Amino acid sequence: MNSLDQIKALVFELRGHYKFELTANTSLQKDLGIYGDDASEFIERFGQIFQVDISEFNYAKYFAGEGGIFTPWLTNWLKIDDDFGKEPLTLGDLEAAIESKKLR
Repeated sequence: MNSLDQIKALVFELRGHYKFELTANTSLQKDLGIYGDDASEFIERFGQIFQVDISEFNYAKYFAGEGGIFTPWLTNWLKIDDDFGKEPLTLGDLEAAIESKKLR
């Protein structure tokens, strides 16, 4: 199994299955609805499983926080195209982090 397939397996284990195919371009926040505390837990688990250093990872750069009326989950459900001013973190980025052993 290649690293992208292993990442997909982690997503399925921690978040369940989605009604669309996961690709290297799939964004954790925008497409998968991972943000806030869930994002922290996901990235920490990712680092443990794949032995990736996440000590310098800037969560605020990629993920919105919890709360507020327009959470990423709600905007996704309402089909509002909003990334909350955050850079996308994709499954492909995680795949690259596995190769370099570091996620920033």
